[in-house]
Amino acid sequence: LAGGNFQVYAAQIHLAITERLTLIADKDGIANIHSGALGNSSGLINMSYGLRYLLARDVENQFLWSAGFLVEPNMGYASVFQNHGSGVMTTFTTVGKEFGDSWHVLNTFGYQFGFEDKYSSSFFYNSLHIDRQFFGWLYPLAEVNWFGYNSGGDWGQPNALGEGDGLLNLGTTGMAGHNLVTLALGMKARLSTNVETGFAWEFPLSNQKDLMDNRLICEFIVRY
Repeated sequence: LAGGNFQVYAAQIHLAITERLTLIADKDGIANIHSGALGNSSGLINMSYGLRYLLARDVENQFLWSAGFLVEPNMGYASVFQNHGSGVMTTFTTVGKEFGDSWHVLNTFGYQFGFEDKYSSSFFYNSLHIDRQFFGWLYPLAEVNWFGYNSGGDWGQPNALGEGDGLLNLGTTGMAGHNLVTLALGMKARLSTNVETGFAWEFPLSNQKDLMDNRLICEFIVRY
C-alpha cells in the first residue's frame, strides 16, 4: 500500500449468562487508515459476536479450559476493507494454567473461515501467552502468535497485499501455504479489583509481514 499506518479503536464486551456460558461481542469500533497508495479513510469495522463455554474449571490446580465461536457479519465500511462477501466465522478453544503461584500460561487455538470462499481467506491460528506476577499487581508478558493460511479469496485482491492477521480478513488471492508469526512484548497492571490496564508492542518474526511492520496495542479493562 506504499507505506502508511492505521489505528483501530474498539471495545470488547463479555456478559456472563451462567457460571460457564459467556456472550462475547468483539471488534466494536472504527478504523482509520492512512495509505500512500489509497489515501486516508475511516469507517466502522465489522462486529463479531458469539458464545464461549467453560468446559473445565479446576480451582485447586488453577486450570481452565473453554471453547467457543464468533460470527462476524458484514456490518462495516468498504472504505476500511470491510463489507465484502457474507462474513466469516471463527471457532476457538483456550487453555489456561497457573504455575508456581506467579506464572500464567494461556494458549488459544482456532480456525476462521468465510461463508463465501470467494471473498474471504481461511486460516488456523494459535496464540501462546505467558506472564509473571510481581508485587501482586504487575504482569510482564510475552505472546507468540501464528496464522497459517490454507486458502485465499478470489475477488481481485492481489497476493502482494497480504492479509490482515484476523483483524481484517481481506480475501487476498493465493494465500494458501502462507504463514505469519508475530511476537508481542508488554506489561499489564491490575489497578484495583475491577480495573486493569496494559500495553504490548507486536512485530513479525516471519518473512511474511502482511500489513504489519509493527503495532502498539493498549487496553483498559473494567470488570463487574
